[in-house]
Amino acid sequence: MDATQLPFEDNLFDVAIDKGTLDALACGDNLLALKLIKEMDRVCNSVLIISHSSILKRTVNIYL
Repeated sequence: MDATQLPFEDNLFDVAIDKGTLDALACGDNLLALKLIKEMDRVCNSVLIISHSSILKRTVNIYL
């Protein structure tokens, strides 16, 4: 399944969680990372949780 083109209806899920996919996509084309976030936002109607890491620390962002 392509995480940048999910086969789900808009606002189908209450919560969308990403743990690592953004990290993998961010190593390449930044447009793919942006597509992932936009697609998660499209299928989720309430809360996005994206866990991502950097060289300095691991962070968790919660978007309401």
